[in-house]
Amino acid sequence: ASDVYKRQQEAPMEKQIVLESNAEYEAFVDKFKPKLTTDDCYTPPEVYEVVKNWACAKYGIDPAKIVRPFYPGGDYESFDYSGGAVVVDNPPFSKFVPICSFYLSEGVPFFLFAPELTLFSGRSIFTQINHIVTGCTVKYDNGALVKTAFVTSFDAHIAAMTAPDLGRAISGGARGAKQKPAAIRLPRQYFDGDNASEDGPQWY
Repeated sequence: ASDVYKRQQEAPMEKQIVLESNAEYEAFVDKFKPKLTTDDCYTPPEVYEVVKNWACAKYGIDPAKIVRPFYPGGDYESFDYSGGAVVVDNPPFSKFVPICSFYLSEGVPFFLFAPELTLFSGRSIFTQINHIVTGCTVKYDNGALVKTAFVTSFDAHIAAMTAPDLGRAISGGARGAKQKPAAIRLPRQYFDGDNASEDGPQWY
């Protein structure tokens, strides 16, 4: 009877050791997994189609001319933009300003995804592009939820505009993909020269 009691006491301890070992192993393996950043926000196909269709209808873009140079291992600077190519894509957010500057200098028209949080941070290119606020949140393929806006070389005489219809269309595409629908909320932005903040009048 004493042996049975001893085994019963040891069993929970053995189980705990196994669980702790598994947790330590998972933590060890996790160190070698690539860490995802906002540059890994790959666009859900249904969201991209909504954005592409909206841009084509709004700016008269020929869908056959659209190219997507941003993919793992791709080099947007060496990409072939001949034949009147128009870029409609989701670029690495960390290289947002250099990418826009490159397209502006090369005369390549573009319509790009952009993080709303830093949408107006490109002081060197601010007056050369149109900033489009949609007020929607996109759930990207890596699970990241990012408040997403857009920038374009089309209608560059307009510094900034809102596009609640695009926001609603994106949210509708998300619902179609069984994602949680995002609320449409227009952000407040205040401009004083080159700076932008969350305080001040609300955009409509």
